[in-house]
Amino acid sequence: MASLKLYENKAGKSFPQVEYLGIEPLYYTEIEVFDFDKNGSLDLFINGFNAEDSVVTKLFLNKITTKNMKPSVPTGLRSERGSNFIKLMWSHASDTESCKESLTYNIKIGSTPGANDILNSYVSEKGNLLLYNHFSTTDTM
Repeated sequence: MASLKLYENKAGKSFPQVEYLGIEPLYYTEIEVFDFDKNGSLDLFINGFNAEDSVVTKLFLNKITTKNMKPSVPTGLRSERGSNFIKLMWSHASDTESCKESLTYNIKIGSTPGANDILNSYVSEKGNLLLYNHFSTTDTM
């Protein structure tokens, strides 16, 4: 049976396992990463079952005060249209805190300019990420 393990991204150079989460091992686990306290940093919500089949729910607030600078804007945006899909592609962005392969992208698609009624970006009006949704240059929607 699978269990929850958390790894820390050390600037894309190594990913050591975090040994202590403050919770017992969980199974059938769901994890959401979103800005619960609306302070501009992503928090971690974990829900699952322990060995006694009891539901365990934990919210971890991100208390890191170091700001992650915005990455450069991705370049080379292009698209490929199929019979029932559109594939969006771009060159990696970069920033001073992360390797380019660890950056993720949040996309919104709307039926009118500025709208997000087709694919919601889950970003607040101030630009804060509300819900993590990962798309890479190899994903197809």
